[in-house]
Amino acid sequence: MDWSRAKSLLIIAFLVLNLLLGYQLWMDELNLTIFSKQASQREELNRLLTSKDIRLACEIPAKTPALQEITVRFAKEQQALEEQQEMERLVSPLPVSILDNRKALVERLIEHIPVIKDYVPDPYAFRSEGVVLVMNQMYRDLPMFEARLEFVQENAWVTGYRMSYAEVDTSATTDAPKILSAHTILVNLAEMYLPSGTVISDVRLGYHGPIFESEKRVLAPYWRVVVSNGDTYYVHAMNGAVEGPSSKYR
Repeated sequence: MDWSRAKSLLIIAFLVLNLLLGYQLWMDELNLTIFSKQASQREELNRLLTSKDIRLACEIPAKTPALQEITVRFAKEQQALEEQQEMERLVSPLPVSILDNRKALVERLIEHIPVIKDYVPDPYAFRSEGVVLVMNQMYRDLPMFEARLEFVQENAWVTGYRMSYAEVDTSATTDAPKILSAHTILVNLAEMYLPSGTVISDVRLGYHGPIFESEKRVLAPYWRVVVSNGDTYYVHAMNGAVEGPSSKYR
């Protein structure tokens, strides 16, 4: 047996083991620091909400992913879902009850609306008169709040829809910064914007941008906070700037 070679292999094995143990220890300390910070934020938020008699009626998202602005292109006829946009008629009206089953709805309309699979229901989105369901187009598991699919009801039937579809430019290569946590933005809202007695109905991360007459738009990561009276606040997820309140999206 080559004892010299065996000794070298043992030394290398011990070095690798030490590196792995050191990495695991570092990760444990990092996770403990993050957990401690999140716990502190939760305590601060809970104290503030209690002092202002503000109630949470929803779960607060815990994840704070790294996100960047995205550039999207809308077809000219789909630049924005304004109330005057012409409704597309369904060949065969659907019972309103089908809107409670996304899978069944997609199966029924996939041939008529091939991109319907890219949308998910948004129960807290603004509904104009006659609109019975709003769905948001998703990009990497996050909603684009201005890219909407709206279903219109007449009597007990869904008879048509209005749609805005965004094509996302995926060529951007800039580094994506870490966003502000939901707890952080809620502390700011509670301190500066939310009146006493407010009930927070929904807190959701997505993409949002100004509506203007242009095929291309830049959408930034935003936290959307909806309260029980319908007011909606959009909070920029990177710089904390607040838009709202607005009742347009409830």
